[in-house]
Amino acid sequence: MSSRRWKEKQVREPSWMEQALCARVGDPDDWHPTLETPQAVEQVRQICRTCPARIPCLEDVLTRRTPLTGVWAGTTTRDREHLLALVDAAQNTAA
Repeated sequence: MSSRRWKEKQVREPSWMEQALCARVGDPDDWHPTLETPQAVEQVRQICRTCPARIPCLEDVLTRRTPLTGVWAGTTTRDREHLLALVDAAQNTAA
């Protein structure tokens, strides 16, 4: 496999993104508000609630464990930090 083809393969979006409503609805900036205020987030959360890709989106963003900003699977950056802290605490308790 050529290095160019390998690079292209590495940057492809996950398959769930093809079904994601955020890829087809609204302005992309809506999903990444400068300030994650309740008003800014609530509009896109309503779309996330009906999105067929919500579960794989959440799994993907939590698995990455990178500080992705914006709304992913109806969660804010703060929501995801809280979820990851709960997961870490549960894993430490189980260990």
